[in-house]
Amino acid sequence: MNYTENKIKQPGELFADLCKAATHQNWLLTKEIAEELANMGAQGIWLDFAYDIVDGLKKIIQISDKIFSIGNELSELQIKKIKEAQLWVAQKLNAPISTLVIELESKETPTHAVTGINGFGFIITNETDINNTSILVHEITHCNLMSKSLFLDEGLATLMQYEVKKQPILLEDDYWDRPNISSLIESDWSEDPYFSHVLPTEVKPIREYNYNEGTKVHRLAAYIVKLLIDSKGFPFLVSNWPKLKPKLKQGRTYTVIKEIFNVDLWEVEANILKQNQFNKEIKGNSSVLNIGTKALAEGNKEIIISNLKTLRIKAYESNDNLLGLIKGLILLGINDVNKDSKYYRSEALTLMDLAINKGISKKELQFFEAYKNVFKLKGTGHAISLRKIGTQTSRSFELFLNDYPNDPEIIIATAKSQLKSYYTILPFDVWKEKLLYVFNNHPFFAKAALTLLDDPKFN
Repeated sequence: MNYTENKIKQPGELFADLCKAATHQNWLLTKEIAEELANMGAQGIWLDFAYDIVDGLKKIIQISDKIFSIGNELSELQIKKIKEAQLWVAQKLNAPISTLVIELESKETPTHAVTGINGFGFIITNETDINNTSILVHEITHCNLMSKSLFLDEGLATLMQYEVKKQPILLEDDYWDRPNISSLIESDWSEDPYFSHVLPTEVKPIREYNYNEGTKVHRLAAYIVKLLIDSKGFPFLVSNWPKLKPKLKQGRTYTVIKEIFNVDLWEVEANILKQNQFNKEIKGNSSVLNIGTKALAEGNKEIIISNLKTLRIKAYESNDNLLGLIKGLILLGINDVNKDSKYYRSEALTLMDLAINKGISKKELQFFEAYKNVFKLKGTGHAISLRKIGTQTSRSFELFLNDYPNDPEIIIATAKSQLKSYYTILPFDVWKEKLLYVFNNHPFFAKAALTLLDDPKFN
C-alpha cells in the first residue's frame, strides 16, 4: 500500500509527515513518504532533502507542531521569535501557519529559505538573524506564498518585512541602469537570485550590500507589489499570486499585470523617471531608432552597451525611440557569448508586447515575430527542437523578405539568418545581387552589406 493511498495530501503535508516520522525514528515510514514524494515529482534540492532525512544524514528534532530543527535544539527566545513571525505572516495572508524546518549555521551564513512548496519551508539562518522578527517574516512569507516570479516574490517578502517593522518602502532618489519593470518580473532569476545583473555594481560591490535590508531591486519590487495591493486589495493579491507565473511569459507581463491588477507598469516606470534628473545625451548625437537599427544591422554591440541607460530612458518619449531600444536589445539578446543574453531577450520581449499595445505597423509586427523565433532558437538546447525552430525562423524571415523585397534592413536581417540556416531562403547568387543593391543604394546599411559580402558563402 502506498503511504498516500486513500488519502489526498499535498507535498507540504507529506514533508511535514516525513519530519515527524524521522523524529520518531520510524525509518520505514520515512522511506515510504520519500518514495511517494518522488512519485509525485519532487526533485532537485527537495528530493535530496527528503532522502538525507531517510538516510539519517540530517537529524530532525521536533520543536513544536509546526517547527522542526536540524541537528540543534532551539532556545526559548528563538522559538518565541519564530512563532511570532509565523503567526504574523499567517494572519496577514489569511493562511494556515506554515511548517518550518530550521537549520542554524555559522554567523557568516546569510539567512535564506529553500522554497517552492507553499505552506512548508526550509530556512537556513544564523544565531543573529534568528532573533530578528523582520528577517524571519521575510523568509516565512516565501514559505507561505510563492508566485515563482522571483522579483515579485522578493517584493512581497520585502514589503512584509518592512510592514512588520512599521517602516515605509522608499525608492532611491537616483535612477540606475536596469531593464523595465515588466522584464524584471518576467525574467528567470534562478541562476542570479541576488539580481547581480541589474545591481549598480560600479557604485558598490555586490558583497557589500546589506541583504537584510534588501537591495535597490528588492525595494523596487516591494514598491510594485504595494501598487498591486493598493489597486485590488490584499486578499485579491493572495488568491491570484500562485496562478501568476504561467502567464508571465513571451513578453506578456505588461498586459497580464494590467488585465489582472489594473496597474499600468509602463506608466509606473514613466512616473519614476519623471522624479529623476539625468543626462539623456547619446554619444554620437544620433536618434535612438537610428542607433538601434544600425547597430543590429552591423552587429555593433558596443554602441548599444555604451548608450543603454540613455536608450532605456528615452524609450519612454516616443514609439520610434521604443523601437530603437528593442532593436538594440535584440542584438544583445542574440549574442552567443554573453551569459546575460537571456535577460536582454526577456527585456526585448516585454517591450515588443508594449509596442504592440501602443500600435505598430504590419512591418514592425513581422519584424518582432521573426526575432521572437530567433529568441526561441537561443533558448532551446534539444537537437530536434533546434532543427524545427531553426526552420521556422528561416521561414519567417523568408516571408518577411517576400513582403518587403527591396527593404535594405530586411535584406540584411534575412541574409544574416541565411548564414546560420540549413534552409535555403534564396540562391546565393541572388543574395549577392541583393547585398550589392543595398551597398550601392543605401549608405546607411552599406557597412553591414559589405561585411556580409565578405562572407565566403556570399562570394
